[in-house]
Amino acid sequence: MVSILIFISWVSIESIFLYIAKNAEVSYTEALLKQARIHSNEIEHIQQWNTSLGTVYALSNTLQPNKYLKNNLLDLGTDKRFVKINPSWMLKMLSESQKDDSYSFKLVSNTPINPTNKAKGFYAQALKDMQISKINSNKEQYVVDKSKNLLKYIHPVYIDKACAKCHANLGKLSGGIAIELDASFYLNHIKSVWIKFWFITIFFTLIATVFLYFYKQLTKKSIKYENLNNNLEERISSQAKKFQLALDGSRLGYWHWNIKTHKQDVNSRWLNMLGLDRLDIKGTDEDWSLRIHPDDKEKIMPIISASIDKQLPYVLEFRMLHKNGHYIWIQGSGAVTQIDSDGKALELSGTHQDISDRKTLELKDKSNSLYLKTLFEQNPNIIIITDSYKIKKVNHAFFNLFTEYSSLNEFSQEHNCICDFFEESKEHDTISNVEGEWIQEVLKSSEAIAKITYAQQEHYFSVQAKKIYEHSEMNMMVTFNDVTSMYLLKQKFKEHSIVDALTNIYNRRHFNDLFPHELNRARRLNNNFSFAIIDVDNFKLYNDTYGHEAGDTALISITEAISKYLKRSTEIFFRLGGEEFGIIFTDYSKEKALEYSQSICKTVENIAIEHNKNSPYNVLTISIGLCNVTPLSNLNTNTIYKRADEALYKAKENGRNRVLLYDEC
Repeated sequence: MVSILIFISWVSIESIFLYIAKNAEVSYTEALLKQARIHSNEIEHIQQWNTSLGTVYALSNTLQPNKYLKNNLLDLGTDKRFVKINPSWMLKMLSESQKDDSYSFKLVSNTPINPTNKAKGFYAQALKDMQISKINSNKEQYVVDKSKNLLKYIHPVYIDKACAKCHANLGKLSGGIAIELDASFYLNHIKSVWIKFWFITIFFTLIATVFLYFYKQLTKKSIKYENLNNNLEERISSQAKKFQLALDGSRLGYWHWNIKTHKQDVNSRWLNMLGLDRLDIKGTDEDWSLRIHPDDKEKIMPIISASIDKQLPYVLEFRMLHKNGHYIWIQGSGAVTQIDSDGKALELSGTHQDISDRKTLELKDKSNSLYLKTLFEQNPNIIIITDSYKIKKVNHAFFNLFTEYSSLNEFSQEHNCICDFFEESKEHDTISNVEGEWIQEVLKSSEAIAKITYAQQEHYFSVQAKKIYEHSEMNMMVTFNDVTSMYLLKQKFKEHSIVDALTNIYNRRHFNDLFPHELNRARRLNNNFSFAIIDVDNFKLYNDTYGHEAGDTALISITEAISKYLKRSTEIFFRLGGEEFGIIFTDYSKEKALEYSQSICKTVENIAIEHNKNSPYNVLTISIGLCNVTPLSNLNTNTIYKRADEALYKAKENGRNRVLLYDEC
């Protein structure tokens, strides 16, 4: 209803202002027309005055006589002559001499004798309408040209009879008086009126909108408060029922104590906890104070008194005497629920909860924790608690290894992570030394091994990790079991299985394992990877000529010479079978790899082992096939091996004792 009233008020106000604006526009237009009519009347009076004069002559030697007028020239002789003129022509001359910028007039016609008097545009159409329409035949017409700030006005001119032969065919409506007035003053006023109208419209619209918005908000709040007020009693009653149900469901004992009168009310659950009934209590604060365990009473009474004085809630745990003679554990909570006029506590309310079962579990848990702590401390293996980065706890065995430190705090001042001491083994089978990564490797691996070098001693540990939760925080419990003796023994057996018995270098089995590993590592480090296949030239002829024992000796000599030439840890030498060998080396460009291989070839030749069947050199020589790949290459080990073997075959074809690089590698 209020919205409708506001809308009606807005429409009414807008209608009033629209009416005022329209009337103002009409008034200004009428004022402008009034001025045009005054000028029109003046011009008509002038025209009538000219006509009433009858015959008018002008003294002129240049003016040409009007051929349509009788007696159009009076020649007095000498140099004087009088020319008869049309009264309307005099009015035309007057209009052309008009100098006022705000006002001008002209006699126009749709059928003029003089073409310069031809009506145009609005004036031509207005004369045409006046000629056709009987209704408008005696009325003026006008238009306001807002683009030029002009009022264009025309008033018809009628003739009762032709004043001259030239006007005989013009008809009753001969033309009109065309007046143009400067309308800028009136148009500006009209514009100002409409600007004010739209300003007032916007202003009142905004006011109405804001009022409606706030009214709507107030209405919503009013409805909300009304609903709240209507439901308040029902909700209070419902909450009271829910509170009672919550107490019953949670098995809480409720009590209410008047501090001044010492009266105390309790519910049945409070009594049941202690095995009591209503006849067993007095209804005073002694019902609970006399049943509190003496040791606990000394602790909790000062806390309760302080809570009452400060009017703060409390939660305490204490023992109370059961009717059967044993004590039960109670968690008691309370708070001031009413104060007197002086601001002092008057009433106190709270709950009791039987927590005897929980206390039993806590004692058991405490016993278990002590047992676990003993296992943790006395375990012969190193055990640490960590978040994968920082060590939080260690057992005693930790300091049996790191004897330099006497406490975890002292260790943590220099090291955050035990991984600071991890090293990579020669076999690359140990876990990473990167914080955060090493623990993930342990979790994923079934046989994680860590190498720790400390005090110039190498230790190998089997590492196991397990997620544990302490105070809702996840950590890792990591166990380090020292397997140094077992690991070294295993490596010794492994070395025997991967070493060639004759030459004491790696055999084909180890080559098959190491080849892909080294290729991947070169790519990971963004290094070039090179593989060379070495074959002893005409070795079968050597064995046939000098015997197999001499052949074995020759292979040992060649192996020793090449091994001495290898200097980097990334240069690995293998016996692939018979008189065929292989070398893996990384971080060499194609040119350097070729130069390196040629040096090996020259080193073997310089041993000068006699071989008369190996012409033209007459000493033992080797041929090498080389393949060099960049980190961007996606070639696999099979393709690399095949290309090196093809290069070796071409080296043999080209005369032996030489190195050939696979051109497309």
